Amino acid sequence: MSPRQLAAKTKMQYRYLHWSHLGIALLAVVLFFLASHSALLRNAEFNTLDARLKLRGPLPTPGHTVIVGIDQQSYDDLGQVFPWPRRYYAKLLTNLTRAGARVVVFDLIFDAPGADPEGDRAFAEAITAHGRVVLGVKQETLQGEILGKRLSYPVSPLREAAAGLGLVDRLEDGDGFTRRYRLAVPTDDGITYSLGLEALRLYHAASGEIDIVDEGRTVRIGPDRIPRLDATSFAIDYLGGPGTISTYSFSSVIDDATFQLPAGMDIDAFEFQKGQFADKIVIVGATMPELQDFIRSPFFESASGQLRLTPGAEMHASAIETVLANNHYRRPSPWQRLPLILLPVLLVLIATIRFKPLVSLSLAVVLVAGFIALAFWLFIANRFVLEIVATAGAMIFCHGGSTTYFFVKERQERRRIRGMFAMYVPDKVIKVLYENPQLMNLGGEERELTILFSDLAGFTPFSEGLSPTELVTLLNEYLSEMTDIVLAHDGIIDKYEGDLIMAEFGAPLHDPDHALKACQAALQMQERLAELRTLWREQGREPLFARIGVNTGSVVLGNMGSRTVHDYTVLGDAVNLASRLEGANKIYRTSIMISESTQAQTGDSLPARELDRIRVKGKARPVTVFELRPAVTSDERNAEDTLLAEYDAGLKEYRAGRWQEAEARFRAALACNPEDGPSREFLARVQRFAATPPDGDWNAVFNLRGE
Repeated sequence: MSPRQLAAKTKMQYRYLHWSHLGIALLAVVLFFLASHSALLRNAEFNTLDARLKLRGPLPTPGHTVIVGIDQQSYDDLGQVFPWPRRYYAKLLTNLTRAGARVVVFDLIFDAPGADPEGDRAFAEAITAHGRVVLGVKQETLQGEILGKRLSYPVSPLREAAAGLGLVDRLEDGDGFTRRYRLAVPTDDGITYSLGLEALRLYHAASGEIDIVDEGRTVRIGPDRIPRLDATSFAIDYLGGPGTISTYSFSSVIDDATFQLPAGMDIDAFEFQKGQFADKIVIVGATMPELQDFIRSPFFESASGQLRLTPGAEMHASAIETVLANNHYRRPSPWQRLPLILLPVLLVLIATIRFKPLVSLSLAVVLVAGFIALAFWLFIANRFVLEIVATAGAMIFCHGGSTTYFFVKERQERRRIRGMFAMYVPDKVIKVLYENPQLMNLGGEERELTILFSDLAGFTPFSEGLSPTELVTLLNEYLSEMTDIVLAHDGIIDKYEGDLIMAEFGAPLHDPDHALKACQAALQMQERLAELRTLWREQGREPLFARIGVNTGSVVLGNMGSRTVHDYTVLGDAVNLASRLEGANKIYRTSIMISESTQAQTGDSLPARELDRIRVKGKARPVTVFELRPAVTSDERNAEDTLLAEYDAGLKEYRAGRWQEAEARFRAALACNPEDGPSREFLARVQRFAATPPDGDWNAVFNLRGE
């Protein structure tokens, strides 16, 4: 492939990478945009709106509404059980008319005649005299042969006298909170509007007849336009918790100079407070818990953690104040919602594809937190509602999906690198295969070889901090150096698995010195890696450390696989043991571990010390293992000899079960080199055995079941 072709291919792969990430981003946006209409995400979004309201805190009421509460004080003052005689409501309405109340709204259902017909007549006359009174109606669910809904209306005299009838029903979200206010419901007689909308219609009707006009996305009542939250409701901007709207006791409003409170202190309270009702919408409703006309608003839980229910009358008042003060939430249109979700998702995408995983994760967290903070600020400052749950969810999904895609591509790249290095075998292998084509057939021959496994310690977490390009560069540099050393000692590379190297010595041509050459290669690999660590530190890069396991034994050597896809490799227990020895280095903190069979063939030609007798997983017979040690200078010789002598003596005491004597020897060895891994391992063992001696016959065999 020419340089131009290679550049074109790389450019195409680069574009493909970015288009794939963009597809993930778009998928995240569409997925969460659609999911935002589900009950789960909708309720979660409502919870974020509650949090924004609480952070904003209570606001002063615009003062368009006042509540007359049927409360405990009124119950005590009147001395009668509820429901009260209708003449009380007539008196209440007469006083409110005198006080100049603009509209009076009863959040009550008078669907049955009163005990006193004269009371109903007086109440109807008071309603007519005022002229702008709204009475409540309620939806009832029918159960039986016919399922459906019907309205429960006030009794005929009251219904005919009222200027408007309005629904008192509340709309509860899935979590039991009331954040929305009903607009209307269709009935057999047409459309029945809510209590609040009827009150607004009459409020603006002082100068003439006012109609409620459906304009699609909004509902118009005189000069006021109400933006729909959905087909049946609009959002209530609660000004605060219970008691935010001014509330007066029912008994105090009827307590004037002409009315004697039956059970309370008669102080003519209405004369002192009648100015509070002038030109207001007065809502009469229950505020006593026993009457159970309460809702949970976003201010249900106070700052101190106290749970507070809001009277239904205050819900109606809050909805009316929302409209008259034009305190509606500003929400993006359906065409604006998608771009507002897409923009922050694209920012997360850019951070993900431009930076390393840890940096991109940090940036993604900052972007999500920044978006949430922006959404809170826009709501508090401008009542503008950004969708937090859908947008933040899409941002997190985009980062997770893109990061996963990165790792998949990185794994593919690592496999490509391993494939490239699999071609690095000595020319003699190619020559032998050329001269002996039968070796290409499936199967193999049994031979004695020496197997070497080398693996980098902690490379997986280390590689997560690298970009794919940096990872490939590092692997190329490391594997090239190690491969050159293996080939220089007449070994062949069997395979690469990421940073792991598997090599054989004594194949495909017989070599009587295969064990010695494998050990020499292992020592030189560690020596060269130490030089690379020095170079990497000078370049500001993290150092790498390798563990090597070497074993000599009988294996099957040849072409293994299928008829179309096969590999020239070795199989057998000797291979498995070499792999186990590589991993066992972790226990003893050693860098090169060889088996007794390898040590028997190298003899005293290389420095080695006996480590332990171990039993690896899957093997019943224990094996004696040795540490292959690097050469030392003349200045280091005395300390090295003392260390090995003390260690050997400690090993003998350990195998004899003399824990205190063994501990003294291993401490003496550590005095020569406090970092000596085998001495530290055995010191920990003898201290443990001294406290809890081993059960049964002591054979000094250490089981590596997990290695």
